[in-house]
Amino acid sequence: MDAPTPQQPAYTIHFTPTADDSRRAAVLGSTTKRSSLVLMYFCLSALGVMLILFPGRADVIVGATLALIGAFLIYGLFYPRAGSVSRQQWRPDVGTFTFEEQGITVATRFSWRSIRWEGITEIRSDKRSILFMRGPAIATWLPRSAFDTQAESDAVIAFARAHIAAPKATAASPT
Repeated sequence: MDAPTPQQPAYTIHFTPTADDSRRAAVLGSTTKRSSLVLMYFCLSALGVMLILFPGRADVIVGATLALIGAFLIYGLFYPRAGSVSRQQWRPDVGTFTFEEQGITVATRFSWRSIRWEGITEIRSDKRSILFMRGPAIATWLPRSAFDTQAESDAVIAFARAHIAAPKATAASPT
């Protein structure tokens, strides 16, 4: 991570993500959605089990079918699907994240994009990933392994949180 100077951006981070970094970020980003889906699928499975245990007007086959469908859907939430990226298919590209007063710039060999702070609604982080959210979607993410120390990643998170709070405070104040 480069240190800031008056003419330079606040933080510049260079990293090469791995397939595991990408998977971890996706899991962190889908935590809320996944929890609600697990609950819904669990209820479907429980309904199926109830139909099996207490066959009244309903058919035991329908209960077993519902229980199996719910179980397979829960399994599918926690394990990679055939279409997910495997380690052998992963083609990493060196990424450069630049954190500035206006927002985040993400540049790779093939792409470049800028995300203004107004476009970031939340920052999620755990011990492996930092996610910049736009509503329920991931706007961009950064693995913690891109930083040399925990203090550096904490400084970037604090900088970003201060900047996403500033546009909200400006928009909320009466003019």
